[in-house]
Amino acid sequence: MIIVSNHENQLCNRLFALSPVLAYCTEHNQSLTLLFFCCKYSSLFPDFHKYMRSIFETENAGKSAMSRRLNKLVAILRGKSGDEVYYDSVNSGVYGVPTSLLSGNERFLTFVNSWKSRFDDRFIAKHKSVIKKCFAPQVDVLEYAEKTIDGIRKENEGCKIVGIHIRRGDYKIWREAKYYYDFSFYRDVMQEIVRQNVGEKIFFVITSNENVPPECTDGFSFYYNCESSGICDLYLLSMCDYIAGPPSTYSQWASFYGDVPLKLLCDGGKDFCFVRDFSEIVSYRKFKNGKELVDVDGTNFVVR
Repeated sequence: MIIVSNHENQLCNRLFALSPVLAYCTEHNQSLTLLFFCCKYSSLFPDFHKYMRSIFETENAGKSAMSRRLNKLVAILRGKSGDEVYYDSVNSGVYGVPTSLLSGNERFLTFVNSWKSRFDDRFIAKHKSVIKKCFAPQVDVLEYAEKTIDGIRKENEGCKIVGIHIRRGDYKIWREAKYYYDFSFYRDVMQEIVRQNVGEKIFFVITSNENVPPECTDGFSFYYNCESSGICDLYLLSMCDYIAGPPSTYSQWASFYGDVPLKLLCDGGKDFCFVRDFSEIVSYRKFKNGKELVDVDGTNFVVR
């Protein structure tokens, strides 16, 4: 049995962290148990519990006094089993074996840190169908996304649908606000995409965690629903023909799930080739064209 003992960040970070572990367990016919998981996330996926069992689920799994005590108990158990273990008293987390160190010959209980395993892509492609089944959203989410995209295609025959992921909100403090772009920046990106596709019908699907001002979209053919939820926007992006947005696991997951070419806007964003610089995400931070999203110094990202 593989037990994931950590609890990391927001939804798409967790999806990318769990995917290598799920793929590994599928490859080796191992059962997968999560020590912690937020019920607000697991409830988004109707088949989630068919593929993994979650022991401790609350709105803020891993942050309560009970979860901290459970963490300490796990640390003791792992220490007695002879596994390398240390307890992070600052983050109240138990850190275990990265998935990449697993070989299929583990003992009965193996504790894994999924976040440290997020780069392990050994079995991702082989078992992507399982990952997609596990993280397929509720029927109403898929119906909303499909109906929206089908309606756009019906009314704009032959168009290219480009998803624009606008990420502001929390990006105002993340990485020194390096990727907290103005709305005018996203407008410039859309203008550049239109310029590079003269004679083509370009239709933009815009998602944002802040209300988008009218001047950002003026003059474009676009769809934007300010009342849409984060999960609906995520899977709406996964059905576009292309996606562009700042470095984020959110747009990366949409690209991975839907096999949609993605351009991450890391370097000012407007100097790109529409065809050459868009590529599908095949695993965490890795593109189908062989390029990777690289964290240079804890603040700056580059794709190379």
